[in-house]
Amino acid sequence: MVKIQCWKILQTVWIFWSLVMVGVSDSLLGPSLLELQSLLQVDLQQLNFVVLSTGLGDFVGAILAGLLSKTCGCDLRLSVSVLLGSLSVALSAVIPNYYYVLTFFTLQGFLRGFVYCYAIEKCNALWRENKGVPFQCILLGTTTGGIISPLFIKLFLCTPYDPETAYFTATNVSYENVNITDLKHPVLYRPQTQSSELSTFANASDNATLSTSLRCLPQDVYITYAYYILAILVLPPAFAFFIYWRQNKGKSSDDAVRVTREDLTNHEPKQALVILFSVLFVILYFPLLGSSVMYSTYLTEFGVKGPLHLEKPKMVMMTSLYWGSSLLGRIIAIFLTPFIGVEKLIYCCMIPLLIGETVLVFTVQYSEVILWICTCTIGIFISPNVGAGYAWCAKYVKFGPRIISASGASLGLGAMVLPFVGGVMFDVFGPMSYLYLCYSLYIFVALLFCTMLILTKKMKSPSVEIDVDVDMCEERLSPEK
Repeated sequence: MVKIQCWKILQTVWIFWSLVMVGVSDSLLGPSLLELQSLLQVDLQQLNFVVLSTGLGDFVGAILAGLLSKTCGCDLRLSVSVLLGSLSVALSAVIPNYYYVLTFFTLQGFLRGFVYCYAIEKCNALWRENKGVPFQCILLGTTTGGIISPLFIKLFLCTPYDPETAYFTATNVSYENVNITDLKHPVLYRPQTQSSELSTFANASDNATLSTSLRCLPQDVYITYAYYILAILVLPPAFAFFIYWRQNKGKSSDDAVRVTREDLTNHEPKQALVILFSVLFVILYFPLLGSSVMYSTYLTEFGVKGPLHLEKPKMVMMTSLYWGSSLLGRIIAIFLTPFIGVEKLIYCCMIPLLIGETVLVFTVQYSEVILWICTCTIGIFISPNVGAGYAWCAKYVKFGPRIISASGASLGLGAMVLPFVGGVMFDVFGPMSYLYLCYSLYIFVALLFCTMLILTKKMKSPSVEIDVDVDMCEERLSPEK
């Protein structure tokens, strides 16, 4: 018994490691955006299509993961997905061509959708009961990957030019239509084609046009080395799960747990409730990740342009605090789940989340401290809901590959759509509208959870699962004669 438990824990560690690839891929583009702009010699508007295509790939990958769930054992599917995902990370910027980079970042999103769904499927099959803690543990991998990716990328960033002291040449400065009477801060201008030195100024008014070159030359960009290191870092789970698959190769993956006619009859009256619960569960996951990504994406801009007018470095630190709080929230959930259960854990997260967001929306304009406290509160109490939701759903419905795939696709779609909508609202209606949208989403999540809670009162937790893949399970249920 102890040996089996240790074996499960070891496999859970490998699942955690495989989800590090998802976190790395998810946070790879943002910190290296300017480097890619310099490497590819394109504007940021073109790179926005890379962001959208990555999210679209994630959505499509999650859907296909469910459709391909019966092709072979989960260990092999997870191994191949991690292997190809690691290769896509390593090769993302090898060739300085825009369409090449667009293709490989789309492939990254596609493969991380596979890895995410298969990792959840593997964990669900590995832990037959008390799934709350294992789900929280493996989802720490996505947060960990999101933290370590910028750290490695930072080591290979090229040295940026200082706009107040940089020397511009005649080839990279356009001084046409610049009204020097409207300029305030001096910037040295040393034309290579003229012997005399001219002094110009930065920060022109609206009628001044000063266009500078990109931060780095293509030959000064070494971001590909960071991608290589990160790819090697996330590769080992591919070999581990291939070994697990080889060990279980002789076991049939087509066997299923059979139930008696009486069991099937007991499930039939609840079928409509099960379908409704499953649909609401998939809808619930649409705003969970998307609202978190949206909040962190525009937090810095909100602090600078919002009612508080804070400094940008301070807001960057606050964004880091938000993700650190998310990590802390999942760690706290790991220790709380065995004592209070997943259902009460969701209660304990939902109530402070709504209180924190309410205080933020109605009082943020009065104090910077409120923004700091509420940001930390939202980070801590939003992150455990994804893992707790999986464990909660598994108590009432058959938590198989299809619903895992659908919820993964919902998460990916929300992470792609909601930041885009939030950005449009921020630009059109002002900074506070972005907070109103976040607040509305949290209220929607709370109402949906209450609706699902009412459904669970009318549903009975199934004693056995129908059509369970047993190639990943240590225990077998014997069919009744």
